[in-house]
Amino acid sequence: MKKILVTIFGELLRKLHILHSIYMSRWINNRLGHSGLNAYIQYPFFILGSENLFIEDGVNIGANSTIFTTRANIFIGKNSFSGPNLTLISGDHTSIVGQYMLNVDKEKLKEFHDISCFDKDIIIEMDVWIGVNVTILKGVKIGRGAIIAAGSVVTKDIPPYFIAGGIPARPIKAKWSIDEIMEHEFLLYSDHERLSKRQLEQILTINTKS
Repeated sequence: MKKILVTIFGELLRKLHILHSIYMSRWINNRLGHSGLNAYIQYPFFILGSENLFIEDGVNIGANSTIFTTRANIFIGKNSFSGPNLTLISGDHTSIVGQYMLNVDKEKLKEFHDISCFDKDIIIEMDVWIGVNVTILKGVKIGRGAIIAAGSVVTKDIPPYFIAGGIPARPIKAKWSIDEIMEHEFLLYSDHERLSKRQLEQILTINTKS
């Protein structure tokens, strides 16, 4: 009898957690700058600056993610996915002579400094796969179809259709041949959206020099 009660109680807690997660996901999605269809940020999460977060259709952000974007924007393209523990930070610490980093006078900051020095948009294009425990910092653009390996810290742009990883993350190799990428683009993208063969060749050449 005791075992049955424990099982029932455990199942009840599981269902309550699912309902709470759904509610919290809907709650935060209503506060985003934009939330597309079937776009989810799995609970639990910690977000500052939700009004500056723009996610498109089919985006799925893993649980335990942390997103700070109070003075810049973060854009996540269609059908991009992340594993748990994603960290997105579009800002940086401020270092100003005569000011403590923790308590910078915001009016002086605006008066004497271009705020874009400290805060820059993050752009994650469509169809990007981001592994578990990845950190993406200010000013980064991740090209569509890219894969970011687990545990990476991304501080610079990652080209389309490249696998990248490391601390800091760097392009490792193209995930497909040019012909395979072109077939993929033909099946999923309209004429004006597709990358040309010449563009793909340039991307491949630039990022495989070493």
